[in-house]
Amino acid sequence: QQEGGGIVFNESVPMGTINPGEEQEITYGSTWMASSVGQYFMSFDVILTGDMNPNNDTRMAECRVMTLPGQMLYDDGVFEQGWSWEGGTGGMGQRFVPPLYPVQIDEIWFYIAGAGGTQPFTAKIFDDDGVGGMPGTELFSQDVDAPVSGAYPVNTTAANIIIEDGAFFVSWHMVGEGTPAIGLDQSPEQMGSRQAWEYTGVWAPFRQGETDDCMIRCTIHEVVGGVISDPTIKPMRFSLYPAFPNPFNPTTTIQYDLPSASSVNMIAYDLSGRTVATLANGWHQQGRYEAVFDGSTLASGIYLIKLEAGQHNATTKVIMMK
Repeated sequence: QQEGGGIVFNESVPMGTINPGEEQEITYGSTWMASSVGQYFMSFDVILTGDMNPNNDTRMAECRVMTLPGQMLYDDGVFEQGWSWEGGTGGMGQRFVPPLYPVQIDEIWFYIAGAGGTQPFTAKIFDDDGVGGMPGTELFSQDVDAPVSGAYPVNTTAANIIIEDGAFFVSWHMVGEGTPAIGLDQSPEQMGSRQAWEYTGVWAPFRQGETDDCMIRCTIHEVVGGVISDPTIKPMRFSLYPAFPNPFNPTTTIQYDLPSASSVNMIAYDLSGRTVATLANGWHQQGRYEAVFDGSTLASGIYLIKLEAGQHNATTKVIMMK
C-alpha cells in the first residue's frame, strides 16, 4: 500500500505444514514494481485454521522507493523521543540496502533530539560483513559537535566509501554522558522499518524496531565506470589517452590518469551536444583508470568524450563505424 493511497499489490501463497518453532521461506510468483517514488507499507498476514492466538498473525513493514542520487531514510523528520544511555557508552544505527550497486556514500545525516550537549557524538559507517550480517568493518568515523537540537549532516565524499554488495550501517555513538540524544521517529503513520539497531557493547536489532526508527539518513549516488586498470601506477599528471580501438564497433576503451583524488565525470556526446552515455561518475583516488564506451545502440558517426576531474578537463574524439 502506498502512503495515503490504495493497495497496489496483493497476492496469497498456500503453505504446507509447519511445526512450532520452525521457519519457512515463501516465494511469491508475481513481481511488483513501483510506479512512483515514495513511501510504501507492506502487510504480511498468516491465515491458519484453528489458530488459538490470531493477534500475532500480522506484521507491518515500511519500504521506500527512490531514484539516484538520493537520500535513504525511514523517518518523517519529526522526533517523538530522544534516546541515549546512562553511562554514555551506547550507540544506535540504521541499516540501509542500496537499490543497486555500486554506490558511493556522499553524506550521512543525524537528527539530535537533546539540547545542551557538552560532548560530541561519533558518526560511523560499517560494512555488513559482521557475523550474520551485523555491523563489521568500520568504514568511517568522525566526532561531531552537536550543542543544539537539530539536523547534523556529515560529508563523507573524501572517504570514497563504495558499496558494491549487501547492506551497510550508519550509526550514532556516545562518547560520554554529555553526548546529546539521537532522535527517534515513533509516528504511527510511519511504522518501524525493522532496520534500526542498538549498540550496548555488542550490536543487536533495536528493541523497539517494530515501531521506531532512528533519525539517521544517508545520501548516495550510483558509481558509473572508471575501473582502475593498473593499481601499481601512481600518475604525477592528468592525462586523457586516445581511445582504442578507434574507429570502433561496438566498444572502445578510454584510459585516463589522475594525479590526485578528485570528483570525476566522463560523458559521451554526439555532435549536436546531446549526452549519449555517462562513462564515469564519482569520487576517484589517484590512479590510472579505464572506461568503456559501448556504442551498440548508437548510429555510426563521430562522438566526443569529455573528461572533467577537479580543475582538469580534456576531450577526445571517437568514430563509431557499423
